Amino acid sequence: MLERLQALGVVLSDIFEADAEDVIENTSESGQNVSQKPEISASQLKEAYEMMKDFAKLYDYDNMLYILDSLKEYQLDPRDRETVHEIRKNTEEFQWEQILNLLQKTGN
Repeated sequence: MLERLQALGVVLSDIFEADAEDVIENTSESGQNVSQKPEISASQLKEAYEMMKDFAKLYDYDNMLYILDSLKEYQLDPRDRETVHEIRKNTEEFQWEQILNLLQKTGN
């Protein structure tokens, strides 16, 4: 019985983390739902990617987070949202080469 409860706890924990991550990604700093966020223009997104590329080359953690946090205020298409999520994850892990590889794939 104890083993079943522990297994259930692991499963529930995984579900909670996934749901919490989804809510966080789909909510802006101001508490807006993604559908209420303004869409980012192609030129703004391109500029953000270019700035992140420059900051990644300089290993500039703080400015990377600043750009990533500012992107939370915009509605991104699913592909860009996933790219930004991966860039954030790699920034938090100081994986600068991986960040540059991700940014290279954006075509900027």
